Amino acid sequence: MLCICCHKKPATVHITTTNQDGSRESRDLCEDCAEQPSGAPGLKAWTDTIEERQCEFCGAPATGGASGPEGQRFWCERCAEELGRILNGVYDESPKPADPKDLPRWVQNAMDEAGRRMISRRSKGETDG
Repeated sequence: MLCICCHKKPATVHITTTNQDGSRESRDLCEDCAEQPSGAPGLKAWTDTIEERQCEFCGAPATGGASGPEGQRFWCERCAEELGRILNGVYDESPKPADPKDLPRWVQNAMDEAGRRMISRRSKGETDG
């Protein structure tokens, strides 16, 4: 897959953002374009922040994270997969709000609940994989 900005180099940086309305937007960039403000504003600062952090669930070096109204969260790849499965279950349990203005709060609440469940599972020694 080629970079969506320069259309010349292979895309090795893949960014997915969730918009206020809950829709997702993906950008597949080469390393050079990812460091440019036109490619992914703030990406370099964000990746530097991730490299400085640890997974909030197991303490391993963080490989990803999220930033939202409630602050920043960081996780490793293994915990991200498990958290994703838990989050999908939380989404399935709670009806999506009818009013699009309520969607960001619904997403934040689901993420908070998934984090609580992940921490609870970890404290009991339960993990996926």
